[in-house]
Amino acid sequence: MAPRRRRLLLILLMVLVGVPVLAAVGVGSYLRSGGLERELEHGWTAYGLPGRLEIGSLRLVGVDEAEASDVVVIQDGQPELARAAKIKLRFDLVDRRLLSLRIDGVKAGLDHERYRFMLDIIEAEQRHPPTRAPRPVRVEVVDGSIELPGGLMVTDAAVQVDALGAHARVEAVASVAGRPLRVAVATDRASPEAPIITTVDVREAIVSPRAVITVFEGIGMIKEAPDVFDPYLPALADCAGTRILRDVVSDTLRGDVIAKWQGGEGTCVIDADARRVVLRRVVVRDAKLGTASGVLTADRSGTTVAFDASTWSAGPGLPLPSGLPMTDVARLLPELQIRWPTPDHRTSLAVVGPGRARLEVILGGTTPPRLVASELPLVLLQGLLPAPLLIGGGHIVQAGAVLHEGRPEFSARLSQARMLAQGWSLGPIDGQVAAVLVPGGTVQVSADLLSGEQPIGRLSFAGNATTARISVECGAVESLIARLRGPAQLPDLTGSVVALADVTFTPAVSIDLTSLELDKAAWRLRNHDFIRYLSAKLRGKARIAEGKVDVSLDGHLRSCEVRIPGEWLALTPPSPRFTLDASARHEQGQLAELVLSRAMVRAADAAGEGIPGGYSAQFEGRLAGERLAGVIQGVVDHADLAKLTAFVVPGQVKVGGEGAAALQIHIDGGEVNRIDGALLPLGADLDIERGKLKVGGITGSVKFTIGGGGAKP
Repeated sequence: MAPRRRRLLLILLMVLVGVPVLAAVGVGSYLRSGGLERELEHGWTAYGLPGRLEIGSLRLVGVDEAEASDVVVIQDGQPELARAAKIKLRFDLVDRRLLSLRIDGVKAGLDHERYRFMLDIIEAEQRHPPTRAPRPVRVEVVDGSIELPGGLMVTDAAVQVDALGAHARVEAVASVAGRPLRVAVATDRASPEAPIITTVDVREAIVSPRAVITVFEGIGMIKEAPDVFDPYLPALADCAGTRILRDVVSDTLRGDVIAKWQGGEGTCVIDADARRVVLRRVVVRDAKLGTASGVLTADRSGTTVAFDASTWSAGPGLPLPSGLPMTDVARLLPELQIRWPTPDHRTSLAVVGPGRARLEVILGGTTPPRLVASELPLVLLQGLLPAPLLIGGGHIVQAGAVLHEGRPEFSARLSQARMLAQGWSLGPIDGQVAAVLVPGGTVQVSADLLSGEQPIGRLSFAGNATTARISVECGAVESLIARLRGPAQLPDLTGSVVALADVTFTPAVSIDLTSLELDKAAWRLRNHDFIRYLSAKLRGKARIAEGKVDVSLDGHLRSCEVRIPGEWLALTPPSPRFTLDASARHEQGQLAELVLSRAMVRAADAAGEGIPGGYSAQFEGRLAGERLAGVIQGVVDHADLAKLTAFVVPGQVKVGGEGAAALQIHIDGGEVNRIDGALLPLGADLDIERGKLKVGGITGSVKFTIGGGGAKP
C-alpha cells in the first residue's frame, strides 16, 4: 500500500481515539459519505489537514487486510495528539473502500493547543462535501486512554462504531478516574446540505464536577471559572440520563443535563451558541445548600456569569451568618441573583425583594465574605447580636458587614430602630450603628443617634451577656431619656451628659460609674423645676433591681441652683464636693419613694480641692406617696450668713460672718414649698442701711421660715 494510503488511514484512527469523551465535538463529521474514500485518494497534506501523520510500519496480512504499527498524529511544537500501538483494517481491494477498522492501544492527550488542533482538523474536513454514495463501516477501539487537563484520566476505553456516511452509531465504555463511563453517540444530518448533529446520551457516568470544570478550562471551552463555589460542589455527581446535541461547525450545544449526588440533584436545559451558554429551567436541590430554580447565563469568553432564580431556599451549609432567619429572608426576598465577577473580581449572591429591598453576600478572593443589605426590617439581623441585646423594631436603610472568621464587623444606617436589653428599651430612633463581634460572645457597638436629621448623641457598648462597658455622649439628654424606657423611672433631666460606666447584668443590674459629667442640666420632680444650671463631675455606683434603684455618688459641683419657695438658691460659688447615697422605689414604672440616706457637701475650689474652713452640710430624708411628699433634714456648718439670710432679710440689711443652721425642707408635689430652720450665728455682724447702724459679735439662736403652706414635719 502506498505511503499516502498509510497516512490517510490514520485520519480515521486519530478521530476515533477521542470517541469516548470527545464525540460531542464532531466525530461524526469524519464518517460522512465518501469522506474516507476521498482521504485515501488525496492524502493528509493534499487534503489540507493541519499537522502531520507519522507511521512506524505498515504491512499486508492478507489480500484484504493490513496492519499499521506505532501511528502518531502530531503538530510541530506540541505534544502528540494521539498515538496508536496497532491498527488492523479490512478493505475492498477493488473498490478501495474501507470495510472495518480495529485500533489497539490508543494513547491520547488534550490541552488547549491540542484541542484547537483537533478542531482545526474537523473544520478542514468540513470544507469538502461528499462525492460518492456512503458505504457501511465498522470501527472498533480497544484499550484506549486519554489524559485530560487537571490530570483526569480516561482509561480502558472500548468503542464500537457503525457508520454509513453522516449516519453513525457509537457505543463507548471506559473508566474515568477509576469510575465507569458509558455513552452512546449518534451522528446525523437533516439533508446533504445541513450540518451534522452529534447526539451524546450518557448512560453511566460518575464524575467530579470540579474535575469537569477544570477540563473545560484546560481545553479553552470556557475561561477560568471562579473557585468560590468549589467548597460547595459535590465530590461526585452521577450524570446518567444527560443528553447533549452539538453542531461542531456553528459551535452550538443544546440538550438536557441531569446530575445526582449524595444529598442532592440538579437538572437544566442547555442552549449554547458560539458567544454564550444559557442553562434554562435550572432546578437544584441540595440538603446542605438549599434549593433554587431559574436561569443561568454565561459568556463563553468567561467574562460574566449570571444566575437568576425565581424561587430559592437556603440550606445549613451556605456561608451565611448562622443568626440570619433565612426562612423569613426567603419570604421577604423571593428572588436570588448570582453574579460573577464583581468589580473586585469576586462573586455576588443576592436575594431581592420589592422596591429596593436587597441582601447580598460577596464571596471569593483573599478577603472575608461581605454582607450588604438595604431597605430591610432590622429584626432580620437579630441573630448577629449576642444577648442581652434584642431588636424591638426598625428598618435598615443601608447596612454592611464584613464576615471575618470569628470576628464579623457590622455597620448600618437605621430608621425608627428600637433596642431591648434586660427589660429596658431604647427607641424609636434613627442613626448610624457600627458593631464588631469578638470571639467569646463579646460585642462592640457604637451608635450615632439622630432625631430626623438632628443629632442626639453617641452611645457605645462593649461587652457580653453578663458584663459591658457603656459610654454616653449627649448634648440634649432629654431627647435620649424620652426614648429610653425600663422597669425604673429615669430622672426628668435636661442638659448635656458625658458618661462612662461598667455594667454587670445579673438578676439585678450593677453599674460602676467611672465618670459622669453634667453641664447646663436641669432636674424636675413631678413636673416641677427643682434644680437648674447644674454642672457637675461625679462618679459612683448604682444597683437596679426589680422596682428599686440604689445610688452612691461622689463628685464635684461646679454650678447649681436649687428652687426654694419664690426664689432660686445658688449653691455655688464656691463649688463644693459632695457625696450622695440615695434609693428610689418604683411602682408600675412610676417613682413611689425617694430616700436620701446621706448627702454630704463640702466647699471646694474650682479644681475640686476642699477649702480649709469652708462650709459643710449634711442632709437626709424621705419623699413618698402619689405626690412625692416628705421632709429633707439637714445641718450646715460654717455657713456664709450673708448668703444664707439674703432670702429673708430686707435688701438694706446686710448680715456678715459665719454660722450654723439646722434645716427642715418640706417638699410636696415635687417642689419645695417651705423651709423651717434655726440659725446659730458665730459672732455675726449686722449692717443696716449702709453703715447707719452696725452691730457686731451677735450670737444665739434664730428660728426662721421660708415659704408657707404644706404639712409640718
